[in-house]
Amino acid sequence: MDLGKDIRKYCNLLHLQNDPMVIRLFETENSLLMYKKDMDCYFIASEDENEYDELMSHIDLNFCKAFCIQEEGLCKYIQGMDDAFKCCNYFFDGESIEFKQRDDIEIRLLDESYFDFVIENYHGYDDTRYIMSRLESGNIWGAFKEEVCCGFIGFHDEGSMGILVVLDEFKLQGIGTYLESFLISKCLEDHRYAFCQIAPYNDASKHLQDKLGLKPHPNIITWGNVEGEEDDLRN
Repeated sequence: MDLGKDIRKYCNLLHLQNDPMVIRLFETENSLLMYKKDMDCYFIASEDENEYDELMSHIDLNFCKAFCIQEEGLCKYIQGMDDAFKCCNYFFDGESIEFKQRDDIEIRLLDESYFDFVIENYHGYDDTRYIMSRLESGNIWGAFKEEVCCGFIGFHDEGSMGILVVLDEFKLQGIGTYLESFLISKCLEDHRYAFCQIAPYNDASKHLQDKLGLKPHPNIITWGNVEGEEDDLRN
């Protein structure tokens, strides 16, 4: 499947295609099924409804119950999605971004000693083991003013930018914009796709992406776990 024909739509899958933890389970010119081992998650895309049945036949719910579904039409094939989260890709397609180090803020990589701080302030994901894994793998950075951490940002395990928080007492100081500009510049330096996934109702985040030049794709992506008697593998 040629994901490069629509980079904004498939930037999340393009980021995964060279990941050593990703296995391609099924692929045609119009469909793709991947499994990311360290996430225990299927990634599914298809542009041909006639291939939906064959594509889904390669999925084993006894093996994995977590999904990232690229087309809404595929969701009906997976019953019992628990607390499904819907979002859209926002993609930065510029060659550079203006990022100038501020004199009043220092950006530092956060380690495991900031676990309690991140858990206390980030409410986008209730799996504490996930947050620890992001810290242990060096994927969260903090903004410091006079040795006080006033906000942070990071990469999710599938490669999107997120985990963005600015503490209330430091809001309206451009820190969120500064943090994401830093992360976009890091993506460009590392030759990786700079993208995030935003819920359609999150107007504040959409405004920030517009401000920084990230462009949305209207396609809806669905994340979720299938309910069952066995524990979901990502819980």
